[in-house]
Amino acid sequence: MMRAVLLMILLASGTAFAGDPWDDHALSDDEAARMGRETLPFTPEQIIALGRIFQETQAAASEAPGVRPEARRQRIRIEPGAADGAVEVLLAHGYTTAFSILDATGEPWPIEEVLVDGRFIPEGMEDRAGTASHILYLSPVERHLHGNAIVKLSGLAEPLALALIAGSGTVDFHVDLRIAGSGPNADPSHLVAPRTFHAGDEVLLDLLAGITPPGAARLQLTGGGASDRAWADDGDILLLTHALVLSPGPWAAERSADGRWAWRLPDTPFALVSRDGREVRFAFREKEAFE
Repeated sequence: MMRAVLLMILLASGTAFAGDPWDDHALSDDEAARMGRETLPFTPEQIIALGRIFQETQAAASEAPGVRPEARRQRIRIEPGAADGAVEVLLAHGYTTAFSILDATGEPWPIEEVLVDGRFIPEGMEDRAGTASHILYLSPVERHLHGNAIVKLSGLAEPLALALIAGSGTVDFHVDLRIAGSGPNADPSHLVAPRTFHAGDEVLLDLLAGITPPGAARLQLTGGGASDRAWADDGDILLLTHALVLSPGPWAAERSADGRWAWRLPDTPFALVSRDGREVRFAFREKEAFE
């Protein structure tokens, strides 16, 4: 303590040492350089490279660890006074989303015009954004891009509104939008149904997307093709096929763009269907441990 006080007094008084006392104890320049290299064995260029890698790692960590692809079907009404609001579409930079529009019979509903920010349109497809196709392709050129799209459908006065959200996490690879109504390309034969028939079965929409109800039991189907499938679901029969059901009268049905039908039938051991103009009988039977 006395030494520290004495040193402060000498410094304050301006008294100079005859020689620098630190020279006797300080390391030489070569020794200090050697110890520095052992402690931090990097060249200046390597330190700059490490800083760049650190910045890139921080940027990557702020992004999504990966995307969760999803294909979904959604049913809406867009007639005046019954609009279901904007349809949310989840996008991601570097991925393309196909947004297709079908009517209640599963037929394509043509798009007349699309109003959308060009940053959501894939490169080279800007001129196709307003064609008569029923499919709209979306691929944001920036990360975390938000916006909307207005889609004018053929024969409808009310436009369709899309909420476009480009971020991280779940990404819609394909959205199959089903309009509750018959479009310009609707097949009249698909509109003929028994009075007990109704559309809008969400379970059947999921079935077309490859999602079966959790409680459904797979049935053995005879008389059908390799792609025909059947399940027992809460007292009903769920049938996935390209054929048209003639009997018994179905409770509900949904049709996909590729021509497949998902039917909800009353509990029955048999069904009469029409395949390529021929009548065929399907038989349903429970099969334990069905793989």
